[in-house]
Amino acid sequence: MIGFAKRLLECFKGVFRFAITLGKMYICQNLKINTMVNYNALLDDLFDKWENQLPEEHKEVFCRDGLMRRPSGKDVNALWGSATRRVAFLLKDKSDGSCDDIRNWLVNDNDNGKYCRELKGGKIGRTGFLPNIARMLYGLLNVSTKDNNPLGFDDVKSKMQDVRETWNNAPVALIETKKNAGGSTVSNDDMQEAIMRDNKLLKKELDILKANILVCCDAKDSQFKFVTRNYLANQEYIEVSNNDINAKSGCIYYYPNKKVAVIKSYHPTRSRGKRDKMVYERVVCTLIKLLEEYPEPFEKLNK
Repeated sequence: MIGFAKRLLECFKGVFRFAITLGKMYICQNLKINTMVNYNALLDDLFDKWENQLPEEHKEVFCRDGLMRRPSGKDVNALWGSATRRVAFLLKDKSDGSCDDIRNWLVNDNDNGKYCRELKGGKIGRTGFLPNIARMLYGLLNVSTKDNNPLGFDDVKSKMQDVRETWNNAPVALIETKKNAGGSTVSNDDMQEAIMRDNKLLKKELDILKANILVCCDAKDSQFKFVTRNYLANQEYIEVSNNDINAKSGCIYYYPNKKVAVIKSYHPTRSRGKRDKMVYERVVCTLIKLLEEYPEPFEKLNK
């Protein structure tokens, strides 16, 4: 009788554990938004520690960055977490000398909209720094070899309304490699010094974001060298080159074990001898070369 009671008790315990497991599965499925990673909150924790290490004069020009908040108010953390193509642009530094949180660039209520970078058309919607980034983002998120959709520059130029919609709504990360705001130019020595000083913190930022398409926007390749020689050092990679464009040769390092593509890019600003088409094609047309040989994990488009 005692043996039967023990077996019955163990049976009840098994049923109880199974019920708990089912309950957890139900909660995870139906409260998924609550279990989503808050990438920007994790970055804020990192930036607090980062800023506390700085001398007082540097704290005044320290810029925060990461996932761009959306004018629509949509949760960018959820959008980023569910995206199959997570694009991050590694930039040099904020060039106007003032510190702010660049994640708010697209949000109309930042300082009464003074710094709003939402693209609405007109000249700012066609050429220059942000339109070039926006075109690259649109191409990187939508180009596909499966549907014979190469999205050359002329194709994208004719779809600027779609480009603006993507820039204003799709998840994207902007990372200032040198966190202290500077001027209109920054020397390669200053950039290298900042990268070497902050390399551990930059690595943590990349670890938090987990972008799988990293666009390194620097003519001297400072960001590209940091990512490939430092952050992803000793990882196996495949080099994909593209000499079939009217620009400096395109180059991607693809890391199959990490499923990460690191792309060389011009700086997005427009200057003499560097047309918008060259900026776009060096990045997007080289990704097409990669997709032709290694479609996963980038062939599937973001929802």
